[in-house]
Amino acid sequence: SNDLWKRSVGEGQLWEEVQIDGEKPPPLHNHAMVGTRSGFIVWGGATHGEEEAKGRFAQLYLDSLWEWSEKGGFRRAIVEGEKRPLGRHCHSLCAVTEDTYVLFGGFGGFVELCFLWG
Repeated sequence: SNDLWKRSVGEGQLWEEVQIDGEKPPPLHNHAMVGTRSGFIVWGGATHGEEEAKGRFAQLYLDSLWEWSEKGGFRRAIVEGEKRPLGRHCHSLCAVTEDTYVLFGGFGGFVELCFLWG
């Protein structure tokens, strides 16, 4: 599913579905998400599709970086540069500072990835 939910902490502590207008990521699993000052980012993951239903591996989302903010919703970010991480799933992502994130490990298809990206 690619629905988005948020939970307010405090009285009631209720879950609320966030309505998304415009572009949004496909339904993903085994992706990584990390909070930012203004929202969060989502990197990588895989999706089930027709090919996987035929016994093939799920599609990996190479260079799939999505940014979310309350004001702007989802935006697919452009990943530039010659050196960049391979598409992957089952990986870790953490924020070191507000504008520095570290990506580690995961799987690219059937290959284990043990590289640290920052």
